[in-house]
Amino acid sequence: MADVTAIIITKNEERNIGDCLDSIKIFADRILVIDSGSEDKTQEIARSYGAEVYYHEFETHARQRNWAIDNLNISTKWILRLDADERLTPELCDELEQLMKEHVKRTLTPGAIGEVGGFGGLFLPDISGMKEPVLVSG
Repeated sequence: MADVTAIIITKNEERNIGDCLDSIKIFADRILVIDSGSEDKTQEIARSYGAEVYYHEFETHARQRNWAIDNLNISTKWILRLDADERLTPELCDELEQLMKEHVKRTLTPGAIGEVGGFGGLFLPDISGMKEPVLVSG
């Protein structure tokens, strides 16, 4: 497994969450589902995959992610943010893991965490804490 925590933002995603979790279950060291009040079986399905499920009232996707980062004691070096209808192929998992290994010695600003996500890229904070994209091919 990669030294990565996956954050998945959900609401009523029972049709998607299982496939999403299947695609990352052997990749992510920790899986956090931030749910904003699902009335279907989203939370139950996520827990059956071993994901940690938390409730946070939806504001924006960015605030959901930031809430998780600020409140859930994430200790992995990397964060992967996904929507429940997104999937990672095994090839992409391998490529991301390789990129993370290549950048493992990169100096991170205290409190800065590398983030996999955004516009299909791998983002690494530079020494000032800003994010610079290293695009993932494929």
